[in-house]
Amino acid sequence: MSANLSQETLDAMVVLLAETKEACTALHRDLAERPEIEGIQGQLMTIQRLLARQERPKPMPRAILGVWIVGIALVGVALGWTGRAMAPTRLSREGQMLRDVDTFLTERVAALPVEVRQGLDTIYTRAGFQSPSLRKGLKK
Repeated sequence: MSANLSQETLDAMVVLLAETKEACTALHRDLAERPEIEGIQGQLMTIQRLLARQERPKPMPRAILGVWIVGIALVGVALGWTGRAMAPTRLSREGQMLRDVDTFLTERVAALPVEVRQGLDTIYTRAGFQSPSLRKGLKK
């Protein structure tokens, strides 16, 4: 950085810094001689301590955290034990109808023409299900 500045500019900056240091030192000396400043400084330090205390989040006591973890685990075990968490949901009328159609197609897929089987395979694959042909062992 100093390579880009002229010597005159650098000299002026040094003089300015020296004058600023002297002014700051004189101001500090003047303020130190005033007794009311000490009271203000004390109040500022008290305010600063109070603000620092408020900014820090209080950590959750380990005992309370442990109780929460154990409680959540017990609820999970209780739901799993009673089967409520894994209980199958009741199928809607449309879901029951689709299940019946799927069962019917799976039982009779061997009797269907090849084009129909390929169409069913495509439809089932797009939907993310295993096709009746695969379940019957007609296709690998």
